[in-house]
Amino acid sequence: MGRLQMNCQPECPLKTFLVLAARQAYFRKMNPEFGSLHALLKRRIQLISDHEFRDADATGHLAALQQVSELITSEHHRLKPILPGRLNHFLQQASFSKALEFIETETKAPANYPQES
Repeated sequence: MGRLQMNCQPECPLKTFLVLAARQAYFRKMNPEFGSLHALLKRRIQLISDHEFRDADATGHLAALQQVSELITSEHHRLKPILPGRLNHFLQQASFSKALEFIETETKAPANYPQES
């Protein structure tokens, strides 16, 4: 994934990003409500490990990290009413790796959600 792919600037609307994230959640069979949060958490980890980006453009790298962190906070607030207690705790404590693991292992699509055949 390129470093600008999830950098939601005016030319990359958040709505498009969220639609793609929801599709990803569907195919992973996780709760689709958490698709965008899942994608944002993965993106944050990718940014942190992108030393080439950091070395080439430290200011841009920091701005990208700030942006994804703000989007994670926004998603946390949006989803708070439906978040499992442990996931909410991980997000409140900024334990983003634990939050990502929880989403990938502990959340499932609702029983009535259509599955891939």
